[in-house]
Amino acid sequence: MCLQMASNPDYATLLPQIAAETDSDAKQLLINQCYQFNVPLSQTEKNLFNYIDSDYIPINYVGVVP
Repeated sequence: MCLQMASNPDYATLLPQIAAETDSDAKQLLINQCYQFNVPLSQTEKNLFNYIDSDYIPINYVGVVP
């Protein structure tokens, strides 16, 4: 018996395909493929789902009074 390691879909490929798809049924199939999270997301994968790269804006505590 061979055990296959779980992995996430190729989000970098699926997300642009979803955005470009015009057929609603085909689009929903792509969405269903994409929104499967079999293992925790890497930072790169998380950034694909964000509007901005979370590493882009540094945390700036200057002037913050606790």
